[in-house]
Amino acid sequence: MGGKLDRLKLVLCAVNGGAYGTDAAPGSADAVKGFEFNVTPLQSTRVDDDQVQPWLGAGDSYLVGKHAEITFKVRASGAGAAGDVPPVGSLLRICGLSETVSAGVSVDYEPVSSGFEDGTLYFWRDNKRRVLTGVRGTVTFMAERSSVPYFEFALRGLYNKPTNVAFPTPDFSAWVKPVVAEPVNVGTWSFFGTQPIFNSLRLSFANDYPFVSRVNQERVDITGRAAEGELVMEEEDLATFDLEDLATSHTNGTLAFEHGKTAGNIVGVSAPKVQVMAPSEGESEGTAMQTAPLSLKPDAGNDELKITFK
Repeated sequence: MGGKLDRLKLVLCAVNGGAYGTDAAPGSADAVKGFEFNVTPLQSTRVDDDQVQPWLGAGDSYLVGKHAEITFKVRASGAGAAGDVPPVGSLLRICGLSETVSAGVSVDYEPVSSGFEDGTLYFWRDNKRRVLTGVRGTVTFMAERSSVPYFEFALRGLYNKPTNVAFPTPDFSAWVKPVVAEPVNVGTWSFFGTQPIFNSLRLSFANDYPFVSRVNQERVDITGRAAEGELVMEEEDLATFDLEDLATSHTNGTLAFEHGKTAGNIVGVSAPKVQVMAPSEGESEGTAMQTAPLSLKPDAGNDELKITFK
């Protein structure tokens, strides 16, 4: 008998419309076009039974609080037409984001503070299928030079024993081919009213999503959020743009970035109230660089970071 192949993987994701933890039974059209999958299939706490006995040796042990965790990345691309829901939408919704569709124009994802949705993930590795129910988590957006922007998901769900199930035929037709991070594909770009030259931009919702184990219930909650990020940019003359002054004066500003210029394949991120924390210095190909840690604050509430597809 040969071993299983790690390369053969598939994830399906669907939002649960019923009671928390219900299997939403994702199908082939819910296939996720992702990469760099990492799975902790059985996360738990070990409880040892320390009953006395007239000999040496271990007693019984129990695994409690069983749940599963998975991380992966998805390339940032549109839905094919402005106003269509992107295939990554189900994943964004189970990360504590609302979905607002403006027909023929755009689809926005913004954070909520209650009424969190959960979902179901089916994860295959060479015909062994894991079912994660009650899934919630957090998401980060990343754009960096010489790469393709992506969303990184960190998810946690209830544990179910794996079973041998043949791969379904995935339908990836809704996934639009992404474009690389280079000048020709940069649309809107503004940071505190300027347009600095940058190497990378990372923005994260940074949700707290603990696994909660009670005597009569297990679940994954979203209990907190402190959106943050980081911008690595070329250093400018102080008279032009002074990052340290922004940090020490506790000044708030806006951020807006759009990747892609073709309708149906534009992904934007925006934040209305950004605070620069203590910047640091470095270099890239001999050019002086600055790294600005960012704290993303709510303005009107539940609006500190928005993802837009149009």
